Amino acid sequence: MTLRDGLTLTAIVGGLAIMFFISRQSRDERVQPGSPEHAAYIDRMVIECLEKQWTWTNTDGSRDPRPLPEREVACREFVLQADRFDPSGRPLKRK
Repeated sequence: MTLRDGLTLTAIVGGLAIMFFISRQSRDERVQPGSPEHAAYIDRMVIECLEKQWTWTNTDGSRDPRPLPEREVACREFVLQADRFDPSGRPLKRK
Protein backbone atom coordinates (compact mmCIF):
# COMPACT_ATOMS: atom_id res chain seq x y z
CA MET A 1 0.00 0.00 0.00
CA THR A 2 1.45 3.32 -1.04
CA LEU A 3 1.21 6.57 0.84
CA ARG A 4 -1.39 7.82 -1.60
CA ASP A 5 -3.55 4.73 -1.06
CA GLY A 6 -3.29 5.15 2.71
CA LEU A 7 -4.28 8.80 2.53
CA THR A 8 -7.22 8.02 0.26
CA LEU A 9 -8.42 5.28 2.56
CA THR A 10 -8.03 7.56 5.59
CA ALA A 11 -9.98 10.34 3.84
CA ILE A 12 -12.83 7.98 2.91
CA VAL A 13 -13.08 6.44 6.38
CA GLY A 14 -12.78 9.87 8.01
CA GLY A 15 -15.50 11.27 5.75
CA LEU A 16 -17.82 8.40 6.59
CA ALA A 17 -17.13 8.84 10.32
CA ILE A 18 -17.86 12.57 10.13
CA MET A 19 -21.11 11.93 8.23
CA PHE A 20 -22.13 9.33 10.82
CA PHE A 21 -21.51 11.65 13.78
CA ILE A 22 -23.22 14.62 12.13
CA SER A 23 -26.29 12.52 11.34
CA ARG A 24 -26.48 11.36 14.98
CA GLN A 25 -26.40 14.86 16.46
CA SER A 26 -29.48 15.97 18.35
CA ARG A 27 -32.06 17.49 16.07
CA ASP A 28 -34.57 20.18 16.88
CA GLU A 29 -37.85 18.74 18.07
CA ARG A 30 -41.23 19.34 16.50
CA VAL A 31 -44.13 20.70 18.53
CA GLN A 32 -46.17 17.97 20.19
CA PRO A 33 -49.97 17.59 20.07
CA GLY A 34 -51.63 19.21 23.05
CA SER A 35 -49.13 22.06 23.31
CA PRO A 36 -50.18 25.68 22.74
CA GLU A 37 -47.79 25.89 19.77
CA HIS A 38 -49.48 22.89 18.15
CA ALA A 39 -52.93 24.41 18.67
CA ALA A 40 -51.76 27.68 17.08
CA TYR A 41 -50.28 25.73 14.16
CA ILE A 42 -53.55 23.82 13.61
CA ASP A 43 -55.55 27.07 13.77
CA ARG A 44 -53.25 28.70 11.18
CA MET A 45 -53.62 25.68 8.89
CA VAL A 46 -57.43 25.71 9.25
CA ILE A 47 -57.50 29.40 8.27
CA GLU A 48 -55.32 28.64 5.26
CA CYS A 49 -57.57 25.71 4.35
CA LEU A 50 -60.63 27.96 4.47
CA GLU A 51 -58.92 30.58 2.30
CA LYS A 52 -57.64 28.09 -0.29
CA GLN A 53 -60.62 25.69 -0.08
CA TRP A 54 -58.52 22.53 0.22
CA THR A 55 -61.60 20.42 0.94
CA TRP A 56 -63.55 21.70 -2.08
CA THR A 57 -63.04 19.26 -4.95
CA ASN A 58 -64.71 21.24 -7.74
CA THR A 59 -62.11 22.57 -10.19
CA ASP A 60 -64.30 24.98 -12.16
CA GLY A 61 -63.33 27.95 -9.95
CA SER A 62 -66.60 28.10 -8.04
CA ARG A 63 -66.74 28.74 -4.30
CA ASP A 64 -67.64 26.07 -1.74
CA PRO A 65 -71.44 26.37 -1.24
CA ARG A 66 -71.45 24.93 2.30
CA PRO A 67 -71.99 27.27 5.24
CA LEU A 68 -68.87 28.54 7.03
CA PRO A 69 -69.21 26.37 10.19
CA GLU A 70 -69.52 23.23 8.07
CA ARG A 71 -66.48 24.21 5.98
CA GLU A 72 -64.52 24.94 9.14
CA VAL A 73 -65.29 21.50 10.59
CA ALA A 74 -64.25 19.85 7.31
CA CYS A 75 -61.03 21.86 7.21
CA ARG A 76 -60.20 21.08 10.84
CA GLU A 77 -60.68 17.34 10.21
CA PHE A 78 -58.60 17.57 7.03
CA VAL A 79 -55.76 19.41 8.80
CA LEU A 80 -55.77 17.08 11.82
CA GLN A 81 -55.70 14.01 9.59
CA ALA A 82 -52.82 15.44 7.53
CA ASP A 83 -50.97 16.25 10.77
CA ARG A 84 -51.42 12.69 12.06
CA PHE A 85 -50.23 11.13 8.78
CA ASP A 86 -47.22 13.45 8.37
CA PRO A 87 -45.97 14.95 11.63
CA SER A 88 -42.82 16.21 9.90
CA GLY A 89 -44.84 19.20 8.68
CA ARG A 90 -45.20 20.51 12.23
CA PRO A 91 -43.15 23.58 13.13
CA LEU A 92 -40.03 23.26 15.24
CA LYS A 93 -40.13 24.05 18.95
CA ARG A 94 -38.88 27.49 19.87
CA LYS A 95 -36.15 27.60 22.47
